[in-house]
Amino acid sequence: MRQFDLNNRREIADTEPGTSTTVLSSVRETFSTRMVKPLPHHIVIVGGGAAGLELATKLGNGLGKSGRARITLIDSSRTHIWKPLLHSIAAGSLRRSRHELNYMAQAHWRNFRYRNGEMIGLDRAAKTVTLAPLYDEDGREISPQSSVAYDTLVIAVGSVTNDFGTPGAKQFSVPLETPEQASRFNRRVVNACLRAQHQSEPIRPGQLHVAIIGAGATGTELAAELHHTAREIIAYGLDNIDPERDLRVILIEAGDRILPALPQRISDSTTDLLTKLGVKVRTGARVAEVMADGVRLADGEIIPSELVVWCAGVKAPAFLADIDGLETNRINQLVAVRPCRRRETITFSPSAIARRARAKAIRNPSRRARKPRIKWRISWSNS
Repeated sequence: MRQFDLNNRREIADTEPGTSTTVLSSVRETFSTRMVKPLPHHIVIVGGGAAGLELATKLGNGLGKSGRARITLIDSSRTHIWKPLLHSIAAGSLRRSRHELNYMAQAHWRNFRYRNGEMIGLDRAAKTVTLAPLYDEDGREISPQSSVAYDTLVIAVGSVTNDFGTPGAKQFSVPLETPEQASRFNRRVVNACLRAQHQSEPIRPGQLHVAIIGAGATGTELAAELHHTAREIIAYGLDNIDPERDLRVILIEAGDRILPALPQRISDSTTDLLTKLGVKVRTGARVAEVMADGVRLADGEIIPSELVVWCAGVKAPAFLADIDGLETNRINQLVAVRPCRRRETITFSPSAIARRARAKAIRNPSRRARKPRIKWRISWSNS
């Protein structure tokens, strides 16, 4: 009869005197193999917007909590705020800190991991995502360039502002795609009012004019809110400013009506409401150039304005344009190609992706297992 010493990983003869003790390498290897457990399926979600955050939370509550999969959410920001609220932050009618969700806290509560970083590359063969170096406000490095391995990858990076290459747009206008940009514009509005209050010379034409380029939902709501909040700022003792004379909000739209994605009746009623508020609505006006003191239209007309917000058009981030051979359309959206069907850009809902990831992480050995029914929204690309 023999015994196995777990502490020393050796086989020992227990009764026969004089029996030598031998160390068996094969036993050692077998023991080590049994002690190492394979890691659970790793699902990496890039982008912590409304879709990415909801997906990470759903998967964390299910697969992450039970230990059947590891969930990692990657985002360049440390907090999440719902994007349709950015115009309220820009106008100053919403306190940003009351609506932000901390990614680290959410990850702790919902059984997933959060990684602060920006995706800049993809290696599909090695199944890794490359993250750019991370720096603080003083330029000091927080984390070097790194890579994250994955078994299943979900790219939910959302969109960025598309200025269509308009001269001066990047230099003289403020986009509204992040909370930082919305807060920056709000500071510019407040500083412009304070500057006008304390200057000795008269207020210049266009000094307190706000030009909003793009009359979609964001631009239209911003115009309405700015009309109220800017007057509230002036009411706090800025008596050198006459809001009726010096303050003006101009909403500029290249199409023939505002809110083009909504029915005509809603566009007409919203136009009437904005006009009654004092907002100047310009439709059929294509912007040719953004300048430091105004906006030049395609017909040569110049609209004086020292505060410009760009809310016209979106596109996918530039790094997707050439990302390890994946096909993209003209605005950098990833294009899925299916056999015997034309190319299409597919956007899955978080619930559908969660079901797909769950099915992939917990594979049924039987091939006859019924596949989960998945619903998706499809928008056909023009490419």
